[in-house]
Amino acid sequence: DHGGGGAIFGSNGCNYCSISNCTFINNTAITGGAVGFGLCSKCTVTNSNFINNTAFNYGGAVHVLYGWECTVTDCNFTYNTATGGGGAINMGSGTVSNCNFTNNKATGDYARGGAIFFVNTGTVSNCNFTGNTATGDGGAVYFYRTGTVSNCNFTDNSAPYGGAVYFYQGTGTVSNCNFTGNTATESG
Repeated sequence: DHGGGGAIFGSNGCNYCSISNCTFINNTAITGGAVGFGLCSKCTVTNSNFINNTAFNYGGAVHVLYGWECTVTDCNFTYNTATGGGGAINMGSGTVSNCNFTNNKATGDYARGGAIFFVNTGTVSNCNFTGNTATGDGGAVYFYRTGTVSNCNFTDNSAPYGGAVYFYQGTGTVSNCNFTGNTATESG
């Protein structure tokens, strides 16, 4: 599996992939319901909308193969679903900023990251997370390793552990964020 991509797939060996000013609605794939990046050295996604996309594994809207870095800026993710994790985005490492995540879901057995699943390290800033859910950890955001969250709003997100944000390993830093009405049914 090198990314999938129901609408667009950035192939193996691609040096740089960029997506901007696009709208993706009702796309489906094994991974990366709308967009999948394989062995791209670097990728960017900007000023785009992702609505009701589905992945039967990881990354309901966007999947970036583990170990590669991606930057996502000024995008909206609404009603995207992934069975494995990362209801909207699943990526190795990267940065997500100035984005809105609304009603995205990670739905499989103990799926993590209702909106975003970082496999390695990640940074999230100036984003809004509303109504995202996961059946495992991190209703909105899940960090497997080190992560930083700043200047974000988390409202009505839910998961058994870490209703809004979950850090698994490494260092987790949260600053200047607002948390309202998030729910962890087990702890966090």
